[in-house]
Parts: sequence; structure tokens; C-alpha cells
Amino acid sequence: TRDHKILLARNSECTLPSTLHFDHDLIWFLGLWLGDGSYDGENGVEISVFDEELQERVMKLAKRFHIKPLIDGRKGVRLPSRLLVRVMKYVLGFDGNAYTKRFPPWYMSLPDDLLIEFLKGLFQADGNIIYSKGKFIGVKLDSRSEQLIRDVQTALLRLGIIGYVRRYKDINPYAKGTIYRLVVSGKNGRRLARLLFNIEVSEPQIKDVNDVIPLSGRSISRIISCLKMDNHYSKRASYLRAYKRAVMGRRVAAKILGWLDEGVVKNRLRWLVDSDVLWDKVVEIRRLSKPELGFDINVPETQNFVASNIIAHNTDSVFLKTSDQAAIDEVVRWAKDALKLDLELDKKYRYIVFSTRKKNYLGVTDKGVVDVKGLTGKKRHIPKFIKEAFDEMLRVLQEVHDEQSFEQAREKIEEIIKTWYYKLKRGEFELEDLSFKVMLSKSVDRYVKTTPPHVKAAKKLLNRGISVMAGDIISYVRTKDRDGVEPLEFARKDQVDIDKYVEYLTSTFGQVLDALGIDFDRIIGVTSLEHFM
Repeated sequence: TRDHKILLARNSECTLPSTLHFDHDLIWFLGLWLGDGSYDGENGVEISVFDEELQERVMKLAKRFHIKPLIDGRKGVRLPSRLLVRVMKYVLGFDGNAYTKRFPPWYMSLPDDLLIEFLKGLFQADGNIIYSKGKFIGVKLDSRSEQLIRDVQTALLRLGIIGYVRRYKDINPYAKGTIYRLVVSGKNGRRLARLLFNIEVSEPQIKDVNDVIPLSGRSISRIISCLKMDNHYSKRASYLRAYKRAVMGRRVAAKILGWLDEGVVKNRLRWLVDSDVLWDKVVEIRRLSKPELGFDINVPETQNFVASNIIAHNTDSVFLKTSDQAAIDEVVRWAKDALKLDLELDKKYRYIVFSTRKKNYLGVTDKGVVDVKGLTGKKRHIPKFIKEAFDEMLRVLQEVHDEQSFEQAREKIEEIIKTWYYKLKRGEFELEDLSFKVMLSKSVDRYVKTTPPHVKAAKKLLNRGISVMAGDIISYVRTKDRDGVEPLEFARKDQVDIDKYVEYLTSTFGQVLDALGIDFDRIIGVTSLEHFM
């Protein structure tokens, strides 16, 4: 019609606008339905609320759409409208029962004020304020639908509010399934109570039952050993020992900081207390029965995505190509204002090179320290022969200060590769320098599914009557025989698989050389040609 209304049927006075504009009342009603609503088949909408104020608001909305609401003492408010059912179900996506309800996908596009009103309807239906001994604890929401609770958790994160989900067995003998509970406590709970229930919590300090610091019993013992030996030592030590069997809250950890002198232990504890990282208990670890495909979703511009409410990205750092402090400060301010992220300057590099391999880079700091991230040459199991070659390359890179010295360094590195390659081919090495040293993490007989090289070497030692136990360091070299390994104690030079060590040399240097623009294969090819001339 001309006034943009849709008529349900000839004999119906119920009308809805052809374009629904989400205002506070409509979006609140939809949230209320998610909490305590259902459908009477295709005949109407039922909202099981009995609070007079809530019923009045529902009836007011119904009258806007020319629906005559009915009050049922057992079922709450009933809105007899086939059109409303169809619009809610098939247009807006509100469907399902107590076990399958969830947010429609468009909810994330709501502006904050409407999202808050949407949540307000849901929490007024199924939410509660939690008090203990007259003190505010937080806000909770219960549902039989896990997906609904997860959707609420995600929506709250968009508002900067953190909630935790727990599962409980339904104690109602006539019900089945699990109760999923979202709990928002501490400062987050106080803010949510104000947003959704207009309740101001006056307590100056509210305990956040979920904001804990994961300290092991061993860590607690270290803290006790670092306590000041004063009149409070005995009392404080006893206090700390109790936390060997319980989790420690962030506020308690902050209190303990004041008991410690400056040092490594205090610095590590301070990092945990001051960080914005929240820790949660590992509920379950599942081993996949077979390999499954993994998908990395690449979002244009931001290059990140949200997975189970975790912002995922393919790097753990942001690199800024400038030495201008003003530019650095500007990026930090922008991240804070636009992304609500706290950035801090970690290191300044004189120069840095990146490998094409994931998360690998090499840089020299402004203090001349070579910093290697994720590169094979710095891993502790690598043989001494390869590590020394890699370290020689690092020393050359450490001397780079400008483009000219960088080009000189490239030439020196090519010579280093040739030299160490020659040493391998000519047998100019000690077997000790080619050995891998790996700890046996468990007894040999417990390696059933796979047999790593160090375990093969350990078995050869056992066959020769040499005792091997979990925790022993196994030294072995790679050989040309079927097993591919030989314990260092019994290895000979003529057994060594030189080609295998050339592969190690190639992969170790290759991680840096691709960033330096040096072709390892070309160097090896030139070396081989020269060798035969």
C-alpha cells in the first residue's frame, strides 16, 4: 500500500511496514524472544514473561503493528499474528527451540546502542544479577543452547566486555541435556549490570573470579625462596603455600609483588600481573584420528580474522620501516584509538631481513645484537659444524651499517658457504662436530607409533649392551646405511651421509639467503664446477 504496509489477509487487521526499521523497542523484543520466546505453530508468537513492566512493553509494541496481545497466566504474553511469525522466522532468522536458538548472522552489523538493547531483552528474559552475602559478584545468563551463549559472548566482546562460559548438568529430573552459563564478573560485570539493568555497583573493588594467574607449585616455591627475610616471612610463606593447591587471582599476585625485591622472579610475576592476557583452564585436548584440512582465511586490508573469539594473524609483531620516533608514536596512538590495541616498542633494528618462511626473520638491533627468530641455525639440536658456519655468517651481518657494507657482506657470505661446503665434501670435519644431540624423553620401548633418529641410535646402543634411560642425551650422526643413523660412539667417517649434511646446510642458510637475495643453489653449482676444473 502507499503507506508501506503489508496486509496479512482479508479479514486481518494486523499490518507490518514493508521496511522494518530496527528501533530500540523492536530489537529489544527480538532479544526477549531469544530468551523466553517460542512460536504457537504458525499462528502466533509467545513470550513467557510475567513481569508487568516487561509485559506492558511487549503489548505496546504489539499495538504498533495492530496486533491484539493476549495475557495468559501460564504462558505469559501471546501475539496472535501469522505475519509476525513469518517475518521473524523467514525474514529475520529467529527460529529454533531452547536447544538450538542462536543469534541471526546480521546482529554483528547493529550499531552499539541497538546491540545493547538486543542484549538487554535477552538478559531481562534469562539473565540474573549474582550476589553473595549481599555483595555483587557479577551477571549470569543460562541457556540450553551452547551456540546462543557463544553468540552472546562474542557480542559482549564487541562491547569490550569479557565473559566466561561454563557447563553444568541439569539437575531437573524432567529435563535433559546441559545448561550453558555465561558469567561476567569483576569490572566487566559491573559495567554489564549498568548497561543492561541500570544497576550501579558501589563496591570499589570487585573480585573477578575468572581473572587468574597460572602459577605452578614450583613457581610458588621460587617466590617463597625470594621473600624478604623479615618479621612477615613466616606468615607470607604460609599464605603462598596455600596457592599450591588453588588458583591465584590477579589482585593477589599484585599484592605479592610488593613483598619481593627486584629481580628475575619479580620481573616475571610483574609481566603476568600487568599484561592484558587472560588465562583460562584447558578443559580438553583431543588428538585427531586422522589429518584434517585447515583453512587460513585471509581478510583483505587487515589480514586477520576472528576464530572462536580470538583475533588470529600470521605474525606476532608489527614492523615499522622508520626510525622516526614521531612516526612510531603516531602508529601507537592510531592502534589505541582505531583498534583498541595497546602497542609498545619492543626493539629497534639497524636493519632486518625476512625469510619467505613463516615467522622467520633476522635483524641487527641498534645496539649491534643479532636477533634471529625461528631460524634453524639457532636451534639447539643443530650439529656444531652447521652452527659454526651459521654463526660466522651472523658475525658478518653484525658489521653491516649501510647499503655498501651490506653488499660487501653478501660477497663474504657467499665465500663462507663455499668454504663450509668444501669442508663437507673433502671430509675436513670431526665426527663430534656432525653429531646431533637429542634428549630421550621417555624409555625406548615407549616409542611405538614413530621411531625418531635419536631413538634408532638409542636402540643400537642397547643392542651393543650400553644402558640407555629416559633423560639421556643421545649423540648420533646421519649415515648412508638403511637406518640412516649411527651412535657417535661407533660412527666412522666413511659412513657419513655427506649429501644429507649438505641438505641441512642448504636449509639452514636458505632461510636467511632468500631474504638477502642470494641463490644457494647457484653457489653450490659454482663450487661443484670449480671442484672438477
